[in-house]
Amino acid sequence: MSIFHITDTPDWGQLKINLTSRIHAHPIENARISISYTGVPDETLEELTTDSSGQTDTINLPAPPIEYSLDETNELQPYSEYTISVEAAGYESIQIAGAEILSTVTAIQNISMRPLIPDTNQNSIYVIPAHTLYGNYPAKIPEEEIKPLTESGEIVLSRVVIPEYIVVHDGSPRDSTAKNYYVRYKDYIKNVASSEIYATWPTNTIRANVLAIMSFTLNRVYTEWYRNQGYDFTITSSTAFDHKWIPERNIYDSISIIVDELFADYLARPNVRQPILTQYCDGKQVQCPNWMTQWGSKTLGDQGYTPIQILRYYYGDDMYINTASAISGIPSSWPGYDLSIGSTGDKVRQMQEQLLVISDAYPAIPKIIQDNAKVLGIPLTVFESNIFDTVADIDKNPCYLCARMRRGYLYSHAKELGCNKIALGHHYDDVIETILMGMLYSGKIETMMPKLHSTNFEGMELIRPMYLIKEADIIGWRDYNQLNFIQCACRFTENCATCGGGRGSKRDEMKELIAQFREESNLIEKNIFRSVHNVNLRTIIGYHKDDDIYLSLIHI
Repeated sequence: MSIFHITDTPDWGQLKINLTSRIHAHPIENARISISYTGVPDETLEELTTDSSGQTDTINLPAPPIEYSLDETNELQPYSEYTISVEAAGYESIQIAGAEILSTVTAIQNISMRPLIPDTNQNSIYVIPAHTLYGNYPAKIPEEEIKPLTESGEIVLSRVVIPEYIVVHDGSPRDSTAKNYYVRYKDYIKNVASSEIYATWPTNTIRANVLAIMSFTLNRVYTEWYRNQGYDFTITSSTAFDHKWIPERNIYDSISIIVDELFADYLARPNVRQPILTQYCDGKQVQCPNWMTQWGSKTLGDQGYTPIQILRYYYGDDMYINTASAISGIPSSWPGYDLSIGSTGDKVRQMQEQLLVISDAYPAIPKIIQDNAKVLGIPLTVFESNIFDTVADIDKNPCYLCARMRRGYLYSHAKELGCNKIALGHHYDDVIETILMGMLYSGKIETMMPKLHSTNFEGMELIRPMYLIKEADIIGWRDYNQLNFIQCACRFTENCATCGGGRGSKRDEMKELIAQFREESNLIEKNIFRSVHNVNLRTIIGYHKDDDIYLSLIHI
């Protein structure tokens, strides 16, 4: 191998560091980080401090030319190596030597720090070995890609599942001194891919290799390969048996994105239930007929091959991509459709609640209402209720009951705070939509009032300050002030005739109807609004006021 020199780094790569506590996974703020060349520890290149999310800024660091990692014949080290030293109050200091920086891509260094034991001065040191495409590692010992189902006890699981965690034995299977690590499945795949291929390679090449890594790993999980041999782990870090996994090594953004995209996929063959044990080699130092070679997959990616075309080139035309139907240890939270701006319902409320909890540890995640109030200088008191849950099983008029309960809840808490007014957010569009909706679906002419005195809470008044403001103007003001609005989390909204906002609601129908009228005349909205100001009692057949009914024509 050629000797790497600092002068061999005319390009730039990027580095971002994330710090969390090993106990509760909370971010570590105000940690002090120094970065130096590995082998030149006394020369500090960068000094960083983590923010409230436990993250540093993304910084540029010298790296060898990108061509080094793209050329199979190159013998020079294609990445530069850096030592990262971290200190944080209340935590053991940690040092990682050999973090690998490639040209043009961002290296992500995730570090989990142990709380400091009192009266100790502990320091954890990790040395990252050479990348598998540059260093010397044992070649994979060939195995059958499909484990025979006839062998008693070999196949234990009834279906392919994506595990939340896998147990990695950091050594060969028979090395009893090697440590076992509990690693999240996706983190394991990202680590292996970052250790075995270059993040600068074509995207389709990375996808093909990630699929091969995941399929191999899931075969070990599905067959419980090592546990059936009496071991207490899922997979090893020995390249002779499995993949190269390295504790505390950095990963790359280009690889991380692809793993997140494909994490539930694996490779399969027709009429074979288990994921295929997709073995491979580098194709340069080691040759492996009928297996994928990493450098060969890079060449095919350069030629425009798709991931499945790359895989079939090496493993045969009957190879296909399958998706696991279950994820072990992770509850099903995807609603079956994508959530987007304007989405409503249970899943929106669930996501909002989850983000509120997460935001306690990560202040950068906005609390929406609270943050809006802070920006605008509005004092805010937050109350919680279970009204949505209370009306969940109500079949008749759930929206009416919910509105009444929420109104009463607001009135009672307002009085406790010494307030005498409740301000609601209804706007001009709400008013005219309500007029039309009442006529078409309730057979009556009425509208929202800009001000009402409460009949149940003495001295309380309801006001609608935005009564004459159009919805489009409110949205424009929101965007101008860079505010975020919380979406309605009502589970009935989408089919509700009175609450509005959801697709398929009666209020949504009114919005569409008014928009159609507007194409004929831009006075439509104003005229609908004026209609309830210009009621001619001489031409009204009947009306009521309080409990009194007045009719000018008796009809059946």
